[in-house]
Amino acid sequence: MVPKDKTYLDQMQERLKAISKVVVIGAGFIGVEISDELKKAGKEVTLIEKLPHILGLAFDEDISGKVEILLKERGVEVMTSASVTEITGNSTADGVKLENGEIIKADAVVLSMGYKPNTVLAEKAGLAVSKKGFIKVDDYMRTENPDIFAVGDCAEKRDFITRKPTPVMLASTACAEARIAGMNLYKLSAIKTFIGTISIFSTAVGNTGFGVAGITENQAKTENFDFVTGSFEGIDRHPGTLKDTHKQYVKLLVGKENGVILGGAVYGGLSTGELTNTLGFIVQNKMTLNSLLTAQIGTHPLLTASPAGYPLVKAAENAASKIMFK
Repeated sequence: MVPKDKTYLDQMQERLKAISKVVVIGAGFIGVEISDELKKAGKEVTLIEKLPHILGLAFDEDISGKVEILLKERGVEVMTSASVTEITGNSTADGVKLENGEIIKADAVVLSMGYKPNTVLAEKAGLAVSKKGFIKVDDYMRTENPDIFAVGDCAEKRDFITRKPTPVMLASTACAEARIAGMNLYKLSAIKTFIGTISIFSTAVGNTGFGVAGITENQAKTENFDFVTGSFEGIDRHPGTLKDTHKQYVKLLVGKENGVILGGAVYGGLSTGELTNTLGFIVQNKMTLNSLLTAQIGTHPLLTASPAGYPLVKAAENAASKIMFK
C-alpha cells in the first residue's frame, strides 16, 4: 500500500533500489504516476487495472486511452480488465496471481487502490458519519456539533453537478473547504459556503498533461443528462513550427437545454494544468456556451494558441453547432 507518510515513502524508495521487477495494482492517478516514475528509475513495471481503462473513474475513454498509449510507449506494461486474486510468496512478494490463473513475477508489489477516510476520532466524539465513513458537514463545513468543523479527506462531499455524495480526495478541494471553514468560524456568512465538489483532476506523463473538471461524458450518460459534446484539437502555441509546441485537445460537455457547461477535459503540453483550472472556474460559475463564445481572451505566440484557433473556444463552437442545428 502507498500511505501518505513521508517516512514510509522514504523507506520504500530505499528498498526499491535493490529490485528490478515491480507490479503496481490499481491504475488511478497514484498508480499511473508511480508506474511512470519507477520506469524512469530503470525498473520493469507492470500496471494492473481491473477496469477496462486506466484512470477510468476520472476520464472518458478518449483521454484515458491516450494516457495508456503514452505509458506503453514509455515502457510500462499495462494490463486492463485484469483482477488480482493473490500476492504470491511468503515474507516477501515474488509475484501476483490474476483471476485467469496467470502469474506475473515481481520483486515488489505496490498497492494503489484508493483510500478510506479515517474518522475514528469523529465517531468517538459522537459526530455523525455517512455510510461510506465520511464526517457529515453542511455548506459551512460544520458538523452536527456547530462548534466543530471538518474539512479535507475525512469530510463528506457532494458533487457540484449531480449533488450526490462523491469520494473525491484532493488537496485542492481540502484547501477550498478550509478557506470556507475559516471564514465561518466565528459567524456565518450566507455567501461564503461550499457549493459542492467539482472534480478537478490533472496529471502528466512526460511532457504531456491531462486534465478534467466537472462531470465526464460517461457520468452524464449514467445520470441521464440531456447533453452534447464539443471538441477541438489544435496546438498550444502559434505557429506550430515553434520549439516545444504541443498538440492541445479540448472537449466540453454541455447541457443541451440551456447551454450550461457541465464539464470538460483536455490534453496537451504542461500548460494543461492551468487550462484544467480554467475549466473548473467555468463549471463553478455555470458559464454557458454563449458566455464562453463571447469571452475576450489574451494570446501570445510564445504562450498560447492562436486567437483564431483557440481550442477552448473552438470546442465551444463545435458544441454550439450541435445545439443550433438539431
